[in-house]
Amino acid sequence: MNAIVMPEALLATAAPTKAPVAASSGRDAIRPFRVEIPEEALVDLRNRLAATRLPEHEIVSDNSQGVPLATVERLVRYGATSTTGARSRRS
Repeated sequence: MNAIVMPEALLATAAPTKAPVAASSGRDAIRPFRVEIPEEALVDLRNRLAATRLPEHEIVSDNSQGVPLATVERLVRYGATSTTGARSRRS
């Protein structure tokens, strides 16, 4: 199994940027966590992402047809090839 550990600094940057986030030690505090994911599930996910068939380019220049294709392509490529932002360790 792989364990993904989210660094505390990354979690802090995930907070909305509209207002400063006060440090908290209570129930709402942001703390590092571990997620155990079987290797087989990660391989399956990468294979599915690599096999994704994307639609043709949108015919408008705004977001009225949903998320722009270029954004989806980057997300699929990132999910299929990258572990940036998390450390993977074998248990």
